[in-house]
Amino acid sequence: MLAYSPYDSKGHWPCEVVCDLIEKLASNDLEHGVEVGVYNKRGAHFRAKGGAQEHELASKLHGYAQKVQSRWPRTAAMLNRIADGYEREARHFDEKDAFEEFE
Repeated sequence: MLAYSPYDSKGHWPCEVVCDLIEKLASNDLEHGVEVGVYNKRGAHFRAKGGAQEHELASKLHGYAQKVQSRWPRTAAMLNRIADGYEREARHFDEKDAFEEFE
């Protein structure tokens, strides 16, 4: 449910209330649940060649993390973990598609 939280008025995601909750509870299980929720809410999607879409998602999430880092460090770390996962996926798709060109 927290993966669907809104943006706040400053453009932070997740919104301040959710960031406060993440920091207050300091729960690895909660953070993991949000991470899985964010990944799963992408749903079925068309993937273009290479990992460009995943690189874009990773960049966006790193940007969110940077915005909240000073006030909500656990939230920023969680966002960076999600972004790192997308970066790994992007590299996989980049390498896979580059390799398939030679088959």
